[in-house]
Parts: sequence; C-alpha cells; structure tokens
Amino acid sequence: MKKGYIKIMSCNDSAKWYNDLVGSVVQYDGVVPGLPGTIEYRCRQIDGYVNFVAGEDAIDVTTSQSTEDDNVRHLSVDRFDLEKQIMACWNVTDDIELITKHFIDSPHYADMSAELSDAIMNKYFAIQELYEVKFETLWDTFESLIAQNKLH
Repeated sequence: MKKGYIKIMSCNDSAKWYNDLVGSVVQYDGVVPGLPGTIEYRCRQIDGYVNFVAGEDAIDVTTSQSTEDDNVRHLSVDRFDLEKQIMACWNVTDDIELITKHFIDSPHYADMSAELSDAIMNKYFAIQELYEVKFETLWDTFESLIAQNKLH
C-alpha cells in the first residue's frame, strides 16, 4: 500500500469526518478506488478509526511533507482532542441504556419470559455501571494531568 501525506483542500459535506480539517495535512496509508473514475485516501482519524478522504478534496503532498512536520494533524493532538475522544467513548453507556430500553419497550420481546428478561437487563445494567466507573476513573486521571500541567 502506498503511504504518504495529503493536504485537505476542500469538503463540500459538513457530515464528513474531515470537514473541520480543511487546510490540514494528514497521513494516509493507502489509495483505494472510489466512485467510478475516482480515488479515496485511506486515513486514520485522531480517534483511531479508519476513514476515507475523497480524492477530489485533497492533494498528495508526500514529496514535500516530512514525517516530523508539526502540521500533520494526527501527530499534533492536544488535550482538547483527548477530551473530545474521552467524551465520545463515554457515549457507550448511553448506547447500553438505549438498547436496554429497546428490550423493555419493543413488542418483539413481549413473549420473553420474565426470568430471561430480568437476566438480560441485569447484565446490561452491570455493563453500563462498569463502564461508568471506568470512564469516571479515566476522567479523574485526565483532570489530574491538567491540574499538574502535564497536558498542554
């Protein structure tokens, strides 16, 4: 796979992951076919997810970009990026609550025995509580590092 750097030049869709990165340089680790006659750059978002940038929205700047360049977006994260990532992960507890309510409210599960329903709900509530504790601990660590001026 070809690896390199692209500069995001435009984004005509505010829902695309790179909408706020216009003007930034990001690393890509592959070029794949897009819609017929187009390409897409396979990139890794700040949060670690793999996503794609449409070829028409970027230019390849591999030959002019150093891997040490501070303008590379994924290498120059700050505490606000970390905070955003923590908060996004914390949404898992809301997702668990949503699926739990789905089981309770959905007519598809009305025939489920009360015993089975209680067992499933108790497991979901336990997982939700576990992740609440984990994220609270993570958040406390994050705040502690900020207070110690170890995150800039």
